[in-house]
Amino acid sequence: MTDKPYFRLYRPGDFQALVTMVMALYREDPPGEAMNATKVTHTVTALSRAPEKGRIMIFDMDDEVVGYAIVIHCWSNEFSGDIHLLDEIYITPHKHNLGIGTAFLQHLLKQMGESAIGLKVEITPDNNRARRFYETLGFTAATNRHLFMPLPRH
Repeated sequence: MTDKPYFRLYRPGDFQALVTMVMALYREDPPGEAMNATKVTHTVTALSRAPEKGRIMIFDMDDEVVGYAIVIHCWSNEFSGDIHLLDEIYITPHKHNLGIGTAFLQHLLKQMGESAIGLKVEITPDNNRARRFYETLGFTAATNRHLFMPLPRH
């Protein structure tokens, strides 16, 4: 019998599983940027040192790690309040279609309570499956498009 998913904060012992899942996400739904373990290390370090910036959540089910999410916190002048950005979410393929993503978003919304006024997600332009999933949960397309300019590293 399948257990219900359990969502918890990242722990240092999760690092290898996290890297494996991040790399799988970037293979399965490639954005424009290359991913590697060093970037994951930077994210883990940054969020460990400054938890007010966001958190990494690990999804456990049936005594195994089956997914993760990276949630970033920021202020929005436009929306006049704190918003949470679901920067990445991944569920291992053998656990797809079990309601884990929906359960996580419900968990996240409950955790957010009144501390934030909205939740934002990023999806790659061709990921219609993800877009449809989020739309069924009440997300709508944002008016503005996001542009990005990388700055030189010092």
